[in-house]
Amino acid sequence: MKHDIDDPEIERYARYLSTTRGVAVLSDKTAGDLNFEELFGYLDLTTSKVGKQYFYAKLRSNELSPYPDRHEAITQQFAADAGFAQETEKQLIKLSKNDAFSIISLFSKTLPTVTELYYFLINVLRFVPFMCVGLTVLFPSQFFFILTFVSLIVNALFHYSNKSLQIPFQNSIPQLMKLHKVCQVLVKDSRFDSITTDVPEALESLKPINKISSLFRVEQLLQSELAALAWLIMELFRIVFLTEPYLFHKTIKLINGKQQEIEILYSFVGEIDSLLAIAHIRKLDSDICLPTIDERNDRLSFSGLYHPLIEGCVANDLAVRDKSILLTGSNMSGKSTFIRTVGVNTLLAQNINTCFAKEFKLKHRLTLQSMITVGDDLINSKSLFFEEVLSVKEMLDACETGQHLFLLDEIFKGTNTLERVAAAKAVLAQLIKNENLVFVSTHDIELAELLHTQYALYHFCEHISSTEVAFDYLLKPGKLTSFNAIKILKMSGYPDALIQDAYDTISQWASKDWKTNLQSNQNHLN
Repeated sequence: MKHDIDDPEIERYARYLSTTRGVAVLSDKTAGDLNFEELFGYLDLTTSKVGKQYFYAKLRSNELSPYPDRHEAITQQFAADAGFAQETEKQLIKLSKNDAFSIISLFSKTLPTVTELYYFLINVLRFVPFMCVGLTVLFPSQFFFILTFVSLIVNALFHYSNKSLQIPFQNSIPQLMKLHKVCQVLVKDSRFDSITTDVPEALESLKPINKISSLFRVEQLLQSELAALAWLIMELFRIVFLTEPYLFHKTIKLINGKQQEIEILYSFVGEIDSLLAIAHIRKLDSDICLPTIDERNDRLSFSGLYHPLIEGCVANDLAVRDKSILLTGSNMSGKSTFIRTVGVNTLLAQNINTCFAKEFKLKHRLTLQSMITVGDDLINSKSLFFEEVLSVKEMLDACETGQHLFLLDEIFKGTNTLERVAAAKAVLAQLIKNENLVFVSTHDIELAELLHTQYALYHFCEHISSTEVAFDYLLKPGKLTSFNAIKILKMSGYPDALIQDAYDTISQWASKDWKTNLQSNQNHLN
């Protein structure tokens, strides 16, 4: 099931947690490297808009907190009891309109301040026209007629001057009332007892909003169902009696200072919807497992691991024990996809306790950081190499704290071979300190020689016949020993003289001691 993932409303809760609450979320860089938006679009099986925002934030978390057992227990209840899932969906669907996205503004933004004097003034003014009309009928005179007209003008000014304050909240307040009613139903189900902490108190605190909910419903009904002439009549009614400013300021007065309670209800519904979505996700494929994260495991091991967004993806097995992983292989052989697959499944294992694999084990939780897709930044005048330098520097700064999973594809590809190999070797040796785990791909076989004591070597390869190139996308131990790039050029119709020239260059290069050249060039640079 695909969703519109370009809507900025979806990520509002994640941004709020990151900027306001200091919660670690996947960086935009790493999210882009892992195709996070497409991943979310595939996995988003939530019912409500609150759940969609919450699930997006849950999926994008980069925290080290363990996945709660109580959440897993509810997910398994949803999976085992279709009736329970359907009953819950009936409540969640009440918050499925896009207007529900705006509920977050009631606790993420500063609400308007309503003074007692202003509130009292509105309460008085909303009855003045009625009183003036009555006096005009009882005591017909020009004075009372003019007074009635003036009162209408004053109320019109108040009505329209409040529009700018009301517009940001015209959807959120009615949706808050729906949220309150949905929570009142869900909290009564004993199967949610493990996650209802503080919910009853929050419901009680916000209970006064029910007193004005019927008035809001009437307002919305009139706006949506009456024709233009009837709407004009009702607009005059709202002006005369200041119903919009009255309802708005009364509601703001009731909920101001109760943002925490609103967030509690929001999170309660968001969590339930997310857990229900996880139960649905696990039915997408038979090869989906629950991961185990335990100190007794290897650092990382899996069998039958595949990428959920790639149709017919070839599954792979791996056990990472003492060393990090260095991958070699030709273009299109599967190196980058494999690195992304490891990253995506680690993210899912930690955040929704679900993996696209037959088995997935971690020794401990890891925060993710990547440098897979890097390009020139023309707008800010940054070259490919400088972009790589900045990304790697962020990793070096972070690696001191430990417990990171660093994903790198073709490190320092934006510079010359000699310095690339030298700098990459130094960086990769540094990143693995403090129990950080590194997955890196490279075309530089020299790195495999330089780092074989610190990195376990694996490779992907292709099979070339006289007419085609075939990739099996299977991970194989050891470094790549066969090189087929020039064979592919020949197969693609490149001139024979050019092919021979390339082979002659390889022979000349191979006759030299590259390690000696590396050392002499380093001395020259110093």
